[in-house]
Amino acid sequence: MKRKFKAPSVKKNLGITLVSGALLYSSMSFASNFQSFIGINYSNPAELAFLVKNLQMIASYNEATPDIKFKGTVVVPDPFGLNNNIINSGTSTNIGEFTSCYGRFANRFSEYVVAGIDITQPFNSITEYPRDSLSRYSTTKTAITSVDYAPNIAFQFPYLKQLAFGAGVDIMQVWAALDKMYPSLTIPFGTGPDIGIQNHANTWTEGWHAGVAYNPVKGTYLGLSYYSVTTPLLKGESRFSGFPTSYNTFARLKLPATTSATATQYLSEDLLVRLQARFTEWSRLNKVVLNGIAGPSDDATGLVLLNYKNTWEVDLSSRYNVTKKIYVGGLVAYDQTPTNDRDRALGLPEVDRMNFAALVGYRFTKILSAEINYVHVYFVETTPLNNVSPNDATSTRGSADVSANIIGARVTVEL
Repeated sequence: MKRKFKAPSVKKNLGITLVSGALLYSSMSFASNFQSFIGINYSNPAELAFLVKNLQMIASYNEATPDIKFKGTVVVPDPFGLNNNIINSGTSTNIGEFTSCYGRFANRFSEYVVAGIDITQPFNSITEYPRDSLSRYSTTKTAITSVDYAPNIAFQFPYLKQLAFGAGVDIMQVWAALDKMYPSLTIPFGTGPDIGIQNHANTWTEGWHAGVAYNPVKGTYLGLSYYSVTTPLLKGESRFSGFPTSYNTFARLKLPATTSATATQYLSEDLLVRLQARFTEWSRLNKVVLNGIAGPSDDATGLVLLNYKNTWEVDLSSRYNVTKKIYVGGLVAYDQTPTNDRDRALGLPEVDRMNFAALVGYRFTKILSAEINYVHVYFVETTPLNNVSPNDATSTRGSADVSANIIGARVTVEL
């Protein structure tokens, strides 16, 4: 006898799917679009009203392995004007991995109010190359990482339980690093050991976010959320071998706002699909000016030209309960790059990309579940590079083959 479909309650529906099964691994950016949508990053705070029955705790650990193979030429002009330019041609490959973690603690305080805190890494990218590689005069390390502590509150109205509102604040710590090597300042130019250049800074910044979630009919859930812009003033130190260290380095980093829209539809009690679109306002990030860096001048500055453009990310995910204990999920996403062919740098090498993800989860008890996740990031074309530094006229020309793999695990406790 065929079982008649009965749409689960709002709490059961979203509690099982939007967190554990709808695969919020919509993106894992690690290059110039250093924003990360992994896990509960940029989640809709209004959904807490549907997700949390009494208490919810989430902990996740993810490890990303970017694979960047550069082939081309890096040219450093002779600063003394003697035409002893340094020219390096060949290939170089990035090194290293980086992690992305997130967690949540949320509690229901009444029938209509849920509050909690999310800890995420919304901006997270580290690209490294060996200090003796072909690319060392272009970059050895380009990194932007963050930790966002986000208290949230969600509420419903007694007379309209299908509608929920949520809001929160983002208290975020941001770190950034721009490292490279430079040929020795000797005559002839570059005949001695290379010089190391390091610029490291960090700061705290604040923002806000808000959202709405709606259950218009049984089995259908809609959501809309917004995360505000932030403009952290990074402060730190700058080192240039042979010159005094500067402890007064600072730079403003204009981070973008992001708007997300979601639609989740149950096709049966065990099968759902979820469509999500995100719009990120990258166009406010045109350049980064590094003030007070180390060098031959007391008031030296550095300039990173970006000229980013706004982007869309669209993903489609599905989740299926194989048994009462086992569930699986999959996702495909298309993510635009904010970069352009003129300003794209080797430390931030990306073009449009597609993400393919899968997960397998297991419910140990009614309150405890765990899952493992895999994401492959595929760049739709070879990345062209034609960058000339506005600081020392170093040119980086060629192309890069870029991809990435992310493996993660997650544990959820729901009471």
